[in-house]
Order: sequence, then C-alpha cells, then structure tokens
Amino acid sequence: MAGSFVTYPIVRFSLCLATGIVLAKCVDLARAIPIACLASSLLLLIVFWFAARKQLRQNIYFGLCAHLCFFSLGWFNYELHQPDWNKHHFEHVLPQDTERTMLMKIDEVLKPSSYSSNYIGTVLQVDSVRTSGRILLGISKNSTTSGFSTDDVLVLSTQPKPLSPPLNPYGFDYSAYLATQSVYHTARVTPGEILISHRGTTTLKGLASRIRDRLIRSLKKTTIDDKQRAILQALVLGEKREIDRETYQDYADAGAVHILAVSGLHVGILFLFLDFLLRPLKRFRRGALQAVLIVCCLYMFAVLTGWGPSVVRAATMFSLFALAKLLRRPTPGINTLFLSFFILLVCNPNWLFQIGFQMSYMAVLAILLLHPKLSNLWNPRWSLLKKFRDIVTVSLSAQLGVLPLSLFYFHQFPCLFLLTNIVVLPFIGMLLIGGIIIVFLASMNLLPDFLAQGYDLLLGSLNAFIAWIASFDEWVLSDIPFTLPFLIASYVLLGALLNFWYNPEGRRLWMVSTALVVGVGVLIGNKWQYGPNEFLVFHKS
Repeated sequence: MAGSFVTYPIVRFSLCLATGIVLAKCVDLARAIPIACLASSLLLLIVFWFAARKQLRQNIYFGLCAHLCFFSLGWFNYELHQPDWNKHHFEHVLPQDTERTMLMKIDEVLKPSSYSSNYIGTVLQVDSVRTSGRILLGISKNSTTSGFSTDDVLVLSTQPKPLSPPLNPYGFDYSAYLATQSVYHTARVTPGEILISHRGTTTLKGLASRIRDRLIRSLKKTTIDDKQRAILQALVLGEKREIDRETYQDYADAGAVHILAVSGLHVGILFLFLDFLLRPLKRFRRGALQAVLIVCCLYMFAVLTGWGPSVVRAATMFSLFALAKLLRRPTPGINTLFLSFFILLVCNPNWLFQIGFQMSYMAVLAILLLHPKLSNLWNPRWSLLKKFRDIVTVSLSAQLGVLPLSLFYFHQFPCLFLLTNIVVLPFIGMLLIGGIIIVFLASMNLLPDFLAQGYDLLLGSLNAFIAWIASFDEWVLSDIPFTLPFLIASYVLLGALLNFWYNPEGRRLWMVSTALVVGVGVLIGNKWQYGPNEFLVFHKS
C-alpha cells in the first residue's frame, strides 16, 4: 500500500495542488505568472485531450498537463487569498501614520491577556470606503471594560499596523500563525477609542458562539469543579480558554494534548455513536436518511466547536465515508483522506500552513499506512488483547507520523505518550459521549447532582493521572533542535523506510540509503551553520 498509494489520481493531484501552494508562499513573483501558467496548462490539457480522446490510454503529455493544471491551481488559489490580490482589502485605503475611522465586525473572541481583550475581526469599512480583510484587535482593559461577542460591530478610531515578526530568534512566530488565518495587521485601542458598538447581523459562526456561551453558563451552575469543567468544555465544545497553563502543560508533557483539541478522534467517536444510534433508520430510503442526519450532526458539531481545521477535516472525511457507504461504493481510506485534503485546500489554501491541519493529516496518513503492518506483527487469540494491540499500534503509528512536526514546532518529545494513550484512549469515548449528555442535560436544567459528581470524579481522575505522568520530568525530552531541512529529510527517510517495509527490494533499499545520507548531510550542515561560536542577546521587556 505504501508503495502504491501515490498511484491514486486524487493523491497525485492533491500533492500537486499543495506543491503549488508552497511555491506561491516561498516565491514572490509577478501577478501575471500564475494566471498565465494556469491558463496555458488548461489550454494544453484541452489540446492533448482532443488529440488523444479516441485512444484507450492517454499519452504522457496529457498526464503532465493535468498535473501542471493542479499545480497552477494551487499557486493561483493561494495568491488569490492574499491581500495584494484583493483590491478591496483595507490595507490599500489606509494612509501611513494616520488614524482613520474603521467599521469592524468581530469574527472570533481570543483568550484575553493580563492587559487586554483580544479579538479577530473583519474590517467592513474605512471612513466611507467599503473594505474587506481581517485584523487582530486588542482592547486595553480597565474597570469599565466589558467584553464583546462574535458578530458585534465596533466603530473605532485607530491606525492598523502590520504584524511584527518575533523579536528573539527561535521564538514562536505569532505573525506567521495569524497569517494562516488571513490576518496580517493588528490594532490596539483603548475603550475610549471605541466610538460605537452594537450587535450586527447574526452569522452561523456567531450563532454557534452564542450557543456555546450559553452552554458554558449552564455548566457553571453545576457542581462540576472549575478545573474539570474547563476540560469538559474543551472536550465537547472546543473551548480551551479556561484551561489554566499548568494543566495544559501537564497534558503536553504526558503526550495527551490531542485530547484537548477537538479533532478526528472526537469526530470519529461521534460518527460511530451516531451510526449506532441511528441504525434503525437504515431501512428508510436505503439508508439515505441516516447518512444525511449523520453528516448534518457532524457539521453541526464542527460549527459548534469553532470550525477549526482539524475538526473540519475530520467532518469532511467522515462525510465522504458516509456518502461512499450510502452509494455502496467502498473506497480506500487514502482516497477519502486526500479527497478531503484537496477540497479543504481549494476552499482555504492557508490551512496548509496551520499546525493543527498538518498534524491531523499526518497522523491519519500514518495510521492508514503503518497500523496494518504493525498489527500483523502480533495476532493474539483473545479479543481483549486485540483491542490492546490496536490501541498500541494506532498510538505508535500516529506518534511516528507527527513526530518530526512535533519536534519542529515544539522541540520536545514526551517519552511516556504510549502509556498515557493505553490508559486514556479506552475511556475517551465514554468521556466524550458522557460529556455531550452532561452538556445537554445542564442546558435543560435537568442534570442531577449525582451524575454531575460522577462525571466530575471521572475527569478529576483523568487530570490526576495526566499530572502524575507529567511529573516524570526526566521522561520529557525538551529543547531539541530541529530545523526545516531536517524536518523534510525526516519525512523522506520515513517514507523510504515504509516503502521498503511494504516492498523489500534492492532498489528500495537504495532509496533508504540515499535518504539516510541526505539526513546525515543535513545534520552536518546544521552543526556547521549553528556552531558553538554563536552569541545571542535576547530582547526582554
């Protein structure tokens, strides 16, 4: 499978699309070039198709043009989502160093800092000019400050500024992170600079935010402890703002931070639960009603939890599984994975550079490719041991898939991740479904105290176990240097090893040897570039 999955057309086209997006981000070329490239490749594709339409098998030129088309599409689509290509973006109408009156609608409420409340919003108007474009807004806190909600409209007197890169080397680049959300500017205001504020037209995201806030208010009235309630909100509602830093660090050190981020694990559990719950509807319309209800519930869950890239990927993928099941056309998991990858990148090419998006896809891809091979190494007779084997192999597969990304972005590795997942994963389904029931009953004021206390005890036990695992500091490897070239070399080596595992041939062994040589070369290059004679003076406020 590892050696042949790239032969699927959707896999090759998706990789070409992603390559075009990466090139567009790395290389700044004239606007006419991606347009000309896309137009010429489409024209050549049509010419070669007409020339070879009567042939049973298309020639190589038709295939090359098809791949070039998707490469050009990725390149053009990325450029199309940049401010330079949008003549209505607010940066084109803002003079330098001059305050202007801006009309802004809040899209997302971020976690507040000690000094300010933070939001992401869309600039609808500058003075009398209609505009578009997103911005990071910080509002200074004082005794009279009141928070705003999604869909609130503010009239501000301010001057936006481009986001600044990190002041210290090797630090987290918040500006690059916000760029993946199409945010390139920031503005800081005091409450006195907010001229007008009112509720704007309700959007689906704003409605979901208000429902989420209402559910959180209902949970606060229950007897569930605040620390456990914060985990429940992250698990079911995708709301992580109330998790304290110490708890979040414990989950990261224990290798269980994926539990707090709503992703494919949560959506997969919900999919299986809905499939079981709605099984009686399979008899109606050949299962069409059941499939439609499952897909609607998955997307409602994705909207309610904030519409993050990971949950959108999972909802799209499981929707495609439901559609294939309905049409009685079973399709390989690789096809479904890359079809969702293709669809989401066409909708928003910036998602390709989001950490959650990358780790989500690499984890699922690794599970699809590695899990079958690892499972074949041990085939126990007892079903309980088989379930234990599956937990171990799935955890190992996912961790191997995201390991280079984890080292590149976070520079640490939790060695006890396997122990954490062996204990936690069998209960995560019960915690998620139980949490959904708790939230529903709390919203109806029907939650009995014994049920709230029982769930509080479960979450308390989970937090205690995670804190115990995280207490073994010596098992958390931190401050690991890992550069972009080494990230690429690591995935090349993993791909070559997997390819050889599936097809142990001499030619593929040479690929492994070449990948090892490249990896060693990158390592030597890093040692030479970042040698012992480096002296850094860090910026400190």
